[in-house]
Amino acid sequence: MIRKTSWQVFCFFILLSSTAYAREQAEIVYAEGEGFTIVREGLATFYDLYEEEAEGMILLPGDLILTEQESYLEIEINKTGSLIKIAENTSFSINSLENKGGSFTVSYGRIRAKVNKLTDDSPFWVQGTDTVAGVRGTDFGYDLFFERDKPEKTRTVVYCFKGKVEVVKLAFTVEKAGPVEALSSVILGRNEMVSVLSESEELLEKEKVSSELKEYWEVNDFNFPEEPLESTLALKSFHKDSKQLKQAALFAGITGSLFGGIGTASYLWGEAPRSTVWGMGGVGATVIGFAGYLYIRALILDSRSVPSAATE
Repeated sequence: MIRKTSWQVFCFFILLSSTAYAREQAEIVYAEGEGFTIVREGLATFYDLYEEEAEGMILLPGDLILTEQESYLEIEINKTGSLIKIAENTSFSINSLENKGGSFTVSYGRIRAKVNKLTDDSPFWVQGTDTVAGVRGTDFGYDLFFERDKPEKTRTVVYCFKGKVEVVKLAFTVEKAGPVEALSSVILGRNEMVSVLSESEELLEKEKVSSELKEYWEVNDFNFPEEPLESTLALKSFHKDSKQLKQAALFAGITGSLFGGIGTASYLWGEAPRSTVWGMGGVGATVIGFAGYLYIRALILDSRSVPSAATE
């Protein structure tokens, strides 16, 4: 039996999504990986996490965030302590921000949210193709990926680690080209999940959270408000320093050449089998290739630091 009150709140909240106040905003509080793209008012901007800090960046209703491979973002909602972690290769939209809550869309990928206790006027909804999750205060995740054997369809998985999550499956009609009414609804408790195929008439059925999901979020748990490791900060600093990159490129080039030279000399003197020569040659070539990457990146940084003739 679908809870009509909750469903009516959701419908009303979606109608208000386009009228969010300018003061409502989210903030990136942690970022790791190579980078991400923000699409705002039709303009796409890529942010390279090796070259610029993302922490403190403000996100607004209407923003679309696209994360790169092995890149993760954590955003705080309206400075309330409620957090959303956007996993790698994810397309995530902020529809609206309302008081302590908001409305969000996962078009593809995976997120996890830790939501502080909300009031009745601060709903928190995450939607995908035709499955909606609403909470009042909980720790939950929302996945949406293409089905392997049916690539034209998507599969949504909603799971709860703590608290409760209401999940609503919307009926899909071809005539109206979209979801129009509630088909099924369940309340998930601790360590419960549902998995449903898009544009299907299957009802929601609860099951235990899979070990794969638990293991994934154990490895990629929230980092905020913990301080980043010194090694992470040092790596970011290294990638932004042209002089350090050139020094490392020189060292790597010499090391790679030594590996290759020693392997060749050993073979010529008959003191090493061919397999050893090929192995050392392969290592040498790899290290030399890495040296080339470092030097090219240094040149790119140098070119960005020199003003063009048009701006002089």
